[in-house]
Amino acid sequence: MKTDKILAKLSKISSEVDEFHPVQKSLFEMLPSITHVEHHHGPREFGADFVLVRYDSELLRESYIGVVAKLGKITQSSTDVDRQIDECQTMTRIIQGNKK
Repeated sequence: MKTDKILAKLSKISSEVDEFHPVQKSLFEMLPSITHVEHHHGPREFGADFVLVRYDSELLRESYIGVVAKLGKITQSSTDVDRQIDECQTMTRIIQGNKK
């Protein structure tokens, strides 16, 4: 029953940046191994809508995960998504207020 309400609420989201991204950010922040979530949007995002910092307690190191978030179906060319994924892997970005 609760899942149905959540799915109904999510299906009504129409704005990727104004509605969907805040929901995603709050969900990412709940993940136990994620120590920092940074939201990027616009010309300086370099592909990633979000950068997640994940701490691996076994290896004692941080990993950085770029997330490309889309709302709805990709019905035509995936060229834009492919470009964003490539930028996530190749573009250097500064996060956490120029600390990392």
